[in-house]
Amino acid sequence: TTERGVVYEGEGVLLPVFGDNKVLFCQQRFFPDKKFITKGDKTHPFVIKCERSVCLYIVEDFISAIRLGEFANVLCLFGTSLHYEALQYIKESGYNVVVWLDNDEAGAKGAEIILDKITKSLICETKYRAFAVREPRSVSNLRTNKQPKEYSNEELKTIIRGKHAVI
Repeated sequence: TTERGVVYEGEGVLLPVFGDNKVLFCQQRFFPDKKFITKGDKTHPFVIKCERSVCLYIVEDFISAIRLGEFANVLCLFGTSLHYEALQYIKESGYNVVVWLDNDEAGAKGAEIILDKITKSLICETKYRAFAVREPRSVSNLRTNKQPKEYSNEELKTIIRGKHAVI
């Protein structure tokens, strides 16, 4: 990283994420192996909002977020870890939450941890009672054979309709 932004390394596409008029972090996708490297502070939630949707889809990468963001609300993790700031956004949003990570070992393990984290955090216990913090109506995991970015627009719409989101 430089004072102007990000140092580009190797072959691929560099996707910078801005906030407060500066580069917060970036994700670089390499070709032909399709590997990603993320640099910088990725704890800041990256959200794409869609007024027609009642669901919030949680995805791993920028390209999946952009593709799915045409039809639904999306929270991009830039990996498989759910940071505190993203968890707070989920709790405050009130959306139905759908975790849709990649169909690999990291995605499966990440989804399991994320679902557990969200579910446990929705109930705040006090000395006298438990109460919800504007919790989502539902939290679920979506496993598919392909990554979200690999589906056509029509396939994405069909998948989203199956999760009862409005498009």
